[in-house]
Amino acid sequence: MSVAIGAVIIGALLGGVVQAIFAARDRKRQARAAALIIGDALTDALILNHKPQTNPFKPVFIDYAAYSTVWETERKALAAMIARDDYQLVSKAFSALRVLGKKDTKGYDLSDDVFDALNDAAMACEMARRALHTYSLSRREKLLALARERLVEVRQRREYARMGREMLRARKADAADG
Repeated sequence: MSVAIGAVIIGALLGGVVQAIFAARDRKRQARAAALIIGDALTDALILNHKPQTNPFKPVFIDYAAYSTVWETERKALAAMIARDDYQLVSKAFSALRVLGKKDTKGYDLSDDVFDALNDAAMACEMARRALHTYSLSRREKLLALARERLVEVRQRREYARMGREMLRARKADAADG
């Protein structure tokens, strides 16, 4: 009887561990998808911010409502995965887009504060995109990037060693001549 109870307890524990592993994997997958979606939205906002204008005296404002929906639906999944500083960068980018949306509804024309708001939004979007990039990579892409970095380091060390050997040969040749 006690063996059966032990088997049931062990089975329940193993089942719980497996479920926890799968749940963690799903959360990471959802957070990666959120990072991709939010990164795409910020890229779109950045492109619209720099879009050539047909009327150079009216700034291109961004429809914040579209970006607000993306932010509201994806931010919880994103917050579960990324670092606090990176989350604040992304939040700041959406706040800057919100400021642009408010300026559009108030009917602002070109002025220094509008240009400053456009610049702030562009800078915030770019910083947030850079912060999200590492979170949007799959495990395979991260490993490939790490391998590329290591390969560059190895090539640089080999090049420095070769240059050092050539320098020593040149010094020996100068010493023998002089």
